[in-house]
Amino acid sequence: DSDVRVYSRAMLPVNRDNLAQAYRFLDGIQIHSGTNLSGGLERALGMEASTVVLISDGDPSRGITDPAEILALARARNSSHARIMTIALGNGLSDSGVRLLKHLADEHGGQLLLIDLR
Repeated sequence: DSDVRVYSRAMLPVNRDNLAQAYRFLDGIQIHSGTNLSGGLERALGMEASTVVLISDGDPSRGITDPAEILALARARNSSHARIMTIALGNGLSDSGVRLLKHLADEHGGQLLLIDLR
C-alpha cells in the first residue's frame, strides 16, 4: 500500500494473546494500490528487531522506488543486524519484485517464501 501500517510501535513478547491480536490486525488490512516498500522497511528496521518479516509484491511505487536504493537503505539502516524474512506475492522468481525481495532476504540472513499468483 502507499501507507505504512504498524501493528505495534514497540516490540511485544510472543504469547497467545499478542499473536491472536496480530492475526486479527493482518486479517483486517485492506489492500489498496501502491507499494511503499522503503517506508515499511525503514519503520521495521528502526524498531531494532532481531527479525523483520516483509510481506509485499516487491514492486515499489511509493517512497524509494529504485531497487538498488532500497537495498542500500536496508544495509545502512539495519544496525541491529536483523534477519529479513520476505513473503513475496508475485509471478514466479523471474518477477522483478520477487527478485528484489529475494535479494533483501539473501543479504540479511533471511529466506524468501513465494506465494505464486499465477
